[in-house]
Amino acid sequence: MCIVNVQGLKYAFIMNNPMAEYGINAAVQHNRLYAQATTNLQRDEVKDYWRTQLDDLGAKYAKNQTFRTFLDDVNILTGRMNAEKGMLFTEMGFRFSHAQKSFSVYLKNRWCHGLIPAPPFCPIDSTVLNLLGRPWNNHPWTQMTEEEYRSVAKEILKRAGLAGLTAAQWELVLFTRSFVEE
Repeated sequence: MCIVNVQGLKYAFIMNNPMAEYGINAAVQHNRLYAQATTNLQRDEVKDYWRTQLDDLGAKYAKNQTFRTFLDDVNILTGRMNAEKGMLFTEMGFRFSHAQKSFSVYLKNRWCHGLIPAPPFCPIDSTVLNLLGRPWNNHPWTQMTEEEYRSVAKEILKRAGLAGLTAAQWELVLFTRSFVEE
């Protein structure tokens, strides 16, 4: 069991990640999205649409939501992005990995700013997968399917519970690597 200064970790996240407001950069940083012919203007249009979708789906998180609702929203985001902007993406389209990462970081940022209660889950990326070890550390988050995501989520919830933390708190501790053990 560890004692965690959640407010301090939230502040550290905000200060060290000023561009995390929408999580879009985090979702595309190591996760190819755009077709080669997509122009910068088109990419900006995609990002504008993406932001509106995150705001729309995220509005209900002013109140506590379930993990099931979160997964439904990730899938809704994936579908909307492909339906509206699919022609600008690679042949693989806007994937579950893009949606989970951007929506998770978006909710995490709003939580850290005190705008919403703790989100029902956390972003999953290479840092989290590497910490979990085998078999997840050899699988890129950018290729993660919903089924694989659920498997990883189950393990995260187990580990977070053993530490007396929510998944969001557990990832925040991991992300900032600043916590005090009891």
